[in-house]
Amino acid sequence: MMRLEARVRGGRAAARALPTVLFLLLALVLFAPAVVGGKVLSANDELLVHPPYPGWETAPLPSNPLLSADPSYVFQPDQLQAREALRSGRLPVWTAGIGAGRPLLAAQQSAPFFPVNWIGDVFPYWESL
Repeated sequence: MMRLEARVRGGRAAARALPTVLFLLLALVLFAPAVVGGKVLSANDELLVHPPYPGWETAPLPSNPLLSADPSYVFQPDQLQAREALRSGRLPVWTAGIGAGRPLLAAQQSAPFFPVNWIGDVFPYWESL
């Protein structure tokens, strides 16, 4: 009787673990180029097809034209400025990089207190992407 109960418990645990294993496997397949292929999840090559970069007229299309240039022009510069402020012991309160300035600490794009963004604050930024 004890063996049967142990088997039932083991079967239930495996059934509960199956969705997690499938999710992790799917994530690995979707992000394989970034995880094991040496690529990053960024649209930075979008910058190369716009002026003032040399050869922008003849530059090939971005590797993923469906991505917008917002990360390259807004999100990453804001994150780098927040990283610099935090590393120097200041709060990243304001950025003067866009227009007449705007809040950086309360900005949803840079989100300096979002735990996932701490990876870019602690480790080398471009490798953490």
